Amino acid sequence: MSDEWFRNTPWDATIAAHFEEKLRNARRKERIQASVLAETHPESALQLLDCYFDLPDDFDHAQAHVDELQALIALSRIDEALAS
Repeated sequence: MSDEWFRNTPWDATIAAHFEEKLRNARRKERIQASVLAETHPESALQLLDCYFDLPDDFDHAQAHVDELQALIALSRIDEALAS
């Protein structure tokens, strides 16, 4: 795992569980992790971005939409990517 727990390149159930545990005590790291996973694990990235978009403020929504676009393109969901 990366030294920065919110920038994991590999992704599996163990890493995801560790991430969720750390996330409970942090804010906005799901957007950063999603950006790392957007091309290699796009479904996981989209799940993390859903959590991010549920946060009460819009601190970094512009970049989150770019991350969402990259994940959707990786899934060949081009129409949804354009809407993002």
